[in-house]
Amino acid sequence: MSESAKNPTTAPSESTESTHVVPESILQLQGLIYQNFRRLRKKFDPYVLWDPTYPVGSVKTNREAWNEALNKLQFNILPLLRQQINTLPKLLNPSELREDMNGSKLRLMTEIQSELDQSTNHLLSILSVHRHKSDTSPPQADDPDLQEFKQFRCRAVSLQLEYLNHQLYFIFRFCSSSMREFKKPTNVLSHSHQNRRCGIVERTTLVADAMDKVIKCITSHEFILIQENWAKEVSSHDNQITELSQLIHQATNPPEPEANGKPSGQLARSLSKHALPLAQSLIPAIKLSRLFFKNIIELLR
Repeated sequence: MSESAKNPTTAPSESTESTHVVPESILQLQGLIYQNFRRLRKKFDPYVLWDPTYPVGSVKTNREAWNEALNKLQFNILPLLRQQINTLPKLLNPSELREDMNGSKLRLMTEIQSELDQSTNHLLSILSVHRHKSDTSPPQADDPDLQEFKQFRCRAVSLQLEYLNHQLYFIFRFCSSSMREFKKPTNVLSHSHQNRRCGIVERTTLVADAMDKVIKCITSHEFILIQENWAKEVSSHDNQITELSQLIHQATNPPEPEANGKPSGQLARSLSKHALPLAQSLIPAIKLSRLFFKNIIELLR
């Protein structure tokens, strides 16, 4: 008996695989999904200069409007975005997508992308307020409308939103790369797709963690936020105290001039005679504040 007779299914199977043709409509859907993920990725690209004219909604900067925006972020935008992101690992399952010859899963993907586009626009509208505030001068002390921006919560929310921005960029980058893999031959598709899918699963977890941190900043008491972050900033305060001490010493003990007439070892900055008393009184105030918060941290552990 011939080899082909012993294995009658081998040749037809290979022939079927080699002549398998993906419908043009499926290829178009895959291309559309790839482009959609690229656009989502570009929204959060940290290497692209932020455009303040980006066509998203705006959030007013008075206290009432800002608190309303945070409330919407906590109870509407982030829960919905979390749900949408959590669907991505399953929808981008390579084995299921290869078998989706009627395009049902691909069409579902485009619907999720449309929802993601809306949710991320809402998120960016809030993030744009923080970026705008960082590009302008600090509010005056007698400005009652922007009191919320003088407080620690706003800075904490801003930092965590930027971290969320970073994680969203990477998950959409993995998603777009995963869709691009479908253009490659089947023999290299499986391994690379598996790596991409692992990356999507990992980034999904990181996005969820970033959202939890944003919500924690919104819901935690202001003092708790200060207490938790103070320890991380102690080293920078130490550096500031050191520099301030050097400036005071330079102002009270001017360095001797060198042969060229310029003072030796002079710092880039200097204190005026009017600022010297304030600088001298500021150091003990910083040290007392640092000691206070260190003790509070120890008591609350």
